[in-house]
This record gives sequence, C-alpha cells and structure tokens, in this order.
Amino acid sequence: MIERITELVGRVPDFPAFAGVDELLARMKEITEAHPDRATVRRIGRSRLGEPLWSLTVHGGPRQVLVVGAVHPNEAIGGLTALHLARTLVDEDSLREDLDRTWHIIPCIDPDGTRLNEPSFDGPLTMDSYGRSFYRPAVDEQVEWTFPFAYKEAFFDRVLPETVALMRIIDETKPLLLCSLHNGEYGGVFYYLSRGSDTLNARLAELPGLLTEAEAEVPAQTIPIRKLVGVQFGAIFATTADLTG
Repeated sequence: MIERITELVGRVPDFPAFAGVDELLARMKEITEAHPDRATVRRIGRSRLGEPLWSLTVHGGPRQVLVVGAVHPNEAIGGLTALHLARTLVDEDSLREDLDRTWHIIPCIDPDGTRLNEPSFDGPLTMDSYGRSFYRPAVDEQVEWTFPFAYKEAFFDRVLPETVALMRIIDETKPLLLCSLHNGEYGGVFYYLSRGSDTLNARLAELPGLLTEAEAEVPAQTIPIRKLVGVQFGAIFATTADLTG
C-alpha cells in the first residue's frame, strides 16, 4: 500500500486557487452526477446563518470513514483535499475495492466562516493576502470545540448547529476513522492521532518529503497548496491502510 500511496500523492495536481463554498458544492455535485452509482450527496444540517451543510458519500464496504474540511474556516486546504479524495475514490475502482470502506466526506463544515475568508482565495496566494482576509471564530464558536460535555464541575451544552450536524453523522456512521482536516499555513506539517503505530508514524513522517521538489518550485512567501493537499491526502490513506492491516 505504501507504494500506491506514494504514487497517488505524486499525482496530486497543482491548484491555482482555493475553492470557496459555492465552488465546493458545485464540484461535489459534479462528482455525484458523473458517478451516480458510486457517490451521493446529502444535506446533513444547517449553519448558524442558514447555509445548508452537505456530505458526499462514496459507497463501499461496511466500515465507515468520515473526513471533515473547513473545521477552522481560515484553513482552506481541507476543502481541496476533500474534493480530490472524493474524485480519486470514484475514479480508482481497485483502490476503492481494496480499502473496502464507505467514505463520508464533508468539504466544508463551517460555510459561514469560510465565506469571510474567501477574499483571499483567488490570490495572490501569499501570506500577506491570507492575513488581510483572515477570519477564525472565537473558541466557543468553533465546531470542534463545542461538543457537549460534563466533567466534575465543568459543564457545556451551548452546541452549535454545525456541531450538532457533525454529531449526528458520527452517531449514524460510527466511523472507524475520523479525519479532521487542518493545515498549519506555512509552518510545516504535524499530525494528531488518537493512537499510532511505528509503521504509521514512519509513513506520516515520510509524506512531506514526497513533495519537496514541488515545494521548491513555489516562490517564497507563497502558500504551497499542492504540498499541503498532498500531505493531507496521503495521511488519510496511510491511516486508513494502517487500520486495515
């Protein structure tokens, strides 16, 4: 599988720009319309400002994988990764069959926040442009930080509607793997794992090196989109393969 992951990562295309909310939805629909026997899209909830929330399902085996993009809306790499993942799964029959998973892919769980970052999406793809359009919600308004909990004297139940939608799909699918797609802008690559293995840790450490040549071609202070997508994309398959085997 590592040879296949290396090949797939090497085939990640260049991306001229980030994809906004409307473009993500349009590309999702293109994928499902082109492959109605393999993929479907459904509404899973509504945002605080009334935007519909969508999930694309690539049908396969009985065990489930859930991939979520735009958890932090300023981190636009996840939407591109999510779409490239979906497109790869519907196009690569042998890969989909070998992994034997059903994939639930949410390219944008926070459309309200993502729209506020969209002025920088078309470029120039520089850190200056990114910073001038930067928006990230306060911690108590972020999807991942507003799950309900009660522990000793601490209690929280002011759950966001986006978080409720994510909770529902987690409860429904009971995923073997949940991938929350973040990116570290220009500061390198890191991973958070609920559990790891020596084999998986080694594979994840190797991923950035597969794209160093592409990164070298990116001008200084320009966001290396292809490398960031490639690392996220490869990490999903590396982790899935580790759980498989």
